[in-house]
This record gives sequence, structure tokens and C-alpha cells, in this order.
Amino acid sequence: MPVTPDLRYDWIEPAAIPRESAWRSLHRYPLVAALLYRKGMRTAEEADAFLHPEGAPLPDPSRVPNMPAAADRIAAAVNAGETIGIFGDYDVDGVTSTTILTQALRASLPEPKVIPILPEREEGYGMNGRAVERFRSAGASLVIAVDCGSTDHEHARQITDAGMDLIIVDHHHMPDSGPERAITVSPQLDESSEFQDLTAAGLSWLVVRALTHRGIRVSAAGDSDALEYLDLVALGTVADVAPLTGFNRPIVHRGTRLIRSGRRPGIAALLQVANQDPAQVTSRTLSHTLAPRLNAAGRIATPKLAMQLLMAPDRRSATAPARALEDVNTRRRDRGAQVLAEAYREASRVPDWQTRSVITAFRSDWEPGIVGAVASRMAEELRRPVFLFRNKDGILSGSARSVQGFDLMSSLSAIGGSLERYGGHSLAAGVTIREEMLPLLESHLETVIREEGLEIPAPRQLRIDANLPEECTSLEAAKALTEMEPFGRGNDEPLLVIRNAALLQYNVMGRERSHLKVVVMVGNRQLEAILWRGAERSRELVARRSIDLVGRLGINTWNGQERIQFVIEDFRAL
Repeated sequence: MPVTPDLRYDWIEPAAIPRESAWRSLHRYPLVAALLYRKGMRTAEEADAFLHPEGAPLPDPSRVPNMPAAADRIAAAVNAGETIGIFGDYDVDGVTSTTILTQALRASLPEPKVIPILPEREEGYGMNGRAVERFRSAGASLVIAVDCGSTDHEHARQITDAGMDLIIVDHHHMPDSGPERAITVSPQLDESSEFQDLTAAGLSWLVVRALTHRGIRVSAAGDSDALEYLDLVALGTVADVAPLTGFNRPIVHRGTRLIRSGRRPGIAALLQVANQDPAQVTSRTLSHTLAPRLNAAGRIATPKLAMQLLMAPDRRSATAPARALEDVNTRRRDRGAQVLAEAYREASRVPDWQTRSVITAFRSDWEPGIVGAVASRMAEELRRPVFLFRNKDGILSGSARSVQGFDLMSSLSAIGGSLERYGGHSLAAGVTIREEMLPLLESHLETVIREEGLEIPAPRQLRIDANLPEECTSLEAAKALTEMEPFGRGNDEPLLVIRNAALLQYNVMGRERSHLKVVVMVGNRQLEAILWRGAERSRELVARRSIDLVGRLGINTWNGQERIQFVIEDFRAL
């Protein structure tokens, strides 16, 4: 059965800042000025550049390894009227990448000449033989693999042996220089590349920009402006949890503004069914509203549904796939809750399972598209790496999620020969392994964790960015903080601490009464605060009169009315 996780944190106090007032010139609002100073900014010019990323220069695609050769080959194919196949991935980054390239190339080639294929979840990540055969049968002379392929030597060889040229546009870690006879466009080929943090969507957009430099029309509107695809780039970037620093910051900033404009019918329709106001869209909307719905298609339905939505030419044709995605996402949430309970039951069958450094579990009826999100939830709650698999005829295929300090890919690479397949990042990976090899994997990971001295359960820390004084618990302050958007990895939404607030009332809320609502008095201001999934902690507030809170200051918009809301990460009853 699920355990009651200890979700409390160690609080790391904000760094001290000088008493002198020089840092106050960084912003008209002292709270924002202090946050900018702690981010390392020392001049008004630096602060202005950060707060207005739309003024940043666009990246030069020619500086991406192998981009010139790839763009030349694609441009030649377009000019010659060749048939081009595009193979993507079933997650948001893969779907948006495929959509970007498909729409851009169809601006110059008739639709039958551009063939996009997205794999179904049961086919697994990456290229597959069925797709290769479809491209060959359709007469494709060029295949572009996007968000995959950089380590897939087998299918790359199948493509080139069939007489098709291959271009790979990928951002994943590469152990070598990529498949032979393929043009691999990847910042991973140059450790010093300024494009290391771009996702496949970002790289695909740079491919399109490179085509415009070669005179290729990439817009159905008749011009050669690649900027119209930045809404899709922003979606893929945020959904893939890429750092919102470097080039990604201005890309997501511009892309979010495009989404607010409502110019892409599919995104506008999805926002409508999710009851979201387009004018209020932020990077958080992308990560918490749009991305889960688009990802749900590849998890328990078909990624084609997400691509159909994103490519819809008008709102009428976007309505049906938007509603379908909403239904699929509801099913995904319900099924995820069921698998979570089952995963805890399976894990608990192992004696002393809660003392183990790594948790593994598998069942034959778990959907591959569900276990990743469930593993992430368990890793957060248990504060240790979690591997969840679907067992099909003795082959375990699934997802792993880790904690800060433990690099999954490095650990898996050390026994790569004992795995059927693996790939991913330091904190998230996909793994396929034979059932009889699972004890070896568990033993290896336990050994690595012990030798590296990783503390299990992993410590939970909150790095507080600033104190939140009484005068800043206002709508004005919350709006000033939004100037630091887009928030995300690498530019987290500021964590603020409220000290010694008077506790007025509290209650549990939500459909399943799983959330905790707290009302406090800060000075002479009343503030409403929410701790998502925090209902269990209400017992800590019994007979308490005051409280310290750490969380994020935001704006809750309902029926056109704005009000301040504090989202709690942790609290200490006094």
C-alpha cells in the first residue's frame, strides 16, 4: 500500500545581500531587485537584458554541428521535388518537432511529398522497421529522424541500405559520432556548443531557419519567416524540462506570446477545453496544462491525435481532437492513480523494501506510457531511484526516475551490455531488460549508490530566494514577479518565505479532499495559501496559532477577477 511520504524540507536561507542600496537600481520593485541581485546581476543593463529577452539576438543555425550539410541536403530535396519522410517521437518534444518540419516543408512541397510518421507507444522509442518500409514504399529519397536516431545504428543502416539519405536531428546524449552515412545534427557532437540545452523542437526550428537562408519558403502564408513556429518550439522546450536559460529563454518568451495571441487554432482549442484564458498563458500553463494533455495522446492513445490538433488549419477542425485529448488526459490521470497504488503494492512484496536504495516493480498490465509519470511520483515521495516496468513475455520495458545526485545514464552505461536497451538523461531514462537480469541491475545500482555515498532517502531541500515582507503580499508584487518569466528549469519561480504569520483557519479541499488550504494574516493583510496534495499535514496545524510558510507568490484569475494566491511548498507550524 502507498506510504505516507515525508514531504517536508530542509530550508536553505537566502544569500545575504549588501546593505547599501546599489542593488535597488536593478528594478523599481525592491523584491524583484533583490532576486535579480541574487541571480548574479549587478548592473541595470544586465537586469534589463534578462527581463526583456525578446531583444536577444536569434541563434545562428550554421553554428550547430553538421547543420550546413543537413540544410543543403534538405534544400536540394525541396528544389528537386523529392519525397521526404519525417520520423519523430511520441512525446511533446517529438510531436512538436515533427509538426514544425512537416508544416515548413509542405509550404514548398505538395502534401504527399512530405510523409510524417510518429511511433505508437507499443512500438517503443526510436525508429522501427515498419516505418522504414513505409518510407521506402512511398518513394522517399530522404528521411529526417527527429528527437531520436543519434544512437540507432541498426535502423540508420536499414535506411541507407535501402537507398535513402538520412538526416538525424537529435539532442540526446551520444556515446559516439552517430550512425555512419547519416548527417547527424546535434550539439552533443561539440562539448563547447552554445546549443547544448536546445531540445529537438529548438533544433528543428533552427533547421527551418537554415532553410530560409537558402531561399526555401517555409510558411504557408507565402513568406519565409520561421518565427511563426516558436509557439511549438516553446511547447517542446518546456515539456522536455529543458533549462530556460541561454537561447531557450528568448525562444520560450517569444513562443509564449505567440500562444497568447491565439494564432494556432489547435493550441487555442486545447486551452478552451481546459478552461484556460489564452491571455493568461505562462510557461506554467505550458508545463501543467498543455504538455500533459498532448503527452497523454502518446501515453494511452496515439500521438497522431496530438499532431492532428497542432496542424489543424482552423478552430472547427481543432475542436474534435482538442476534446478527445481532454478525455484522454482524464483517463490518463485516473489510470495513473490506479497504477501508483499497484506499484506500491508490488514494491512492498519485497521484505524491508523501504530500506532499499532503489525501488523496482513490474506487472504485465501496466501501460508503457503510464509508468514514467508514476515512477516520477514515487521517486519524489520515496526520495530514491524508482524503476517501473511492463512485463511482456519476460522482457521488462519501462521507465526510471532518479533523485538529485544520482546519474541514471552514467550508472546504466556501466552495465549497458546487460541491458536490451536504454536511453535518457541523468534523472529520467527508458530501460528494457530481460526479467532474469533484473537482480543484476538492482545489485549494481545499490552498489553504485553505496560507493558514491548518496544519502537515501535523498535530502529534500528548499533554497529560499527571498523573504516576503508584508508590503509585498499584494497583487502589485505578484505582477512585478511575472516580469521574470518564463519560469522553469534554470530560472525557477522564486521561492519566498513568510515568517510568523497568524494562522486564521485551514481546511482540506478538492474533489478527493487531498489539498490543504490555509488562511493567514501577514501584518494587516489576509492571505490565502494552498498546499497541493498536502491534506495529510493538516494535523500539524491543530491548536497552532502561527506559521512559517515557504512557497510561490502568484495570481489566481477566476471569472475575470484577479487575486493573489500563495502556493505552499512547505510550512512549519509554530
